[in-house]
Amino acid sequence: MLFAGRRKTGSLDLEAAEMMVRSAMHRAAATGLTELLRFPVPVAGLQTVPIHSTVAVPGATAQSMGLPDSPTRGGARAMNAGTSTAHIMTPGS
Repeated sequence: MLFAGRRKTGSLDLEAAEMMVRSAMHRAAATGLTELLRFPVPVAGLQTVPIHSTVAVPGATAQSMGLPDSPTRGGARAMNAGTSTAHIMTPGS
């Protein structure tokens, strides 16, 4: 669909390209986070190093991801929301 307009007009709609990339990144991040949350909690004593994970979601906001943007609520949160370095932080323990 994106390139159909280019064939007609000879130019590429950069806004449409950006939205397509953002949409794909949000879907990929949601899939990645879903997979991360499926891992079982390690048995007590087997954890030796606190582990945290991040999932890059450039341009996403806390609202668009449905996540808090502060660590006070615990759990996963949005960091650097609304920027090119926005990401989901899942804290370790």
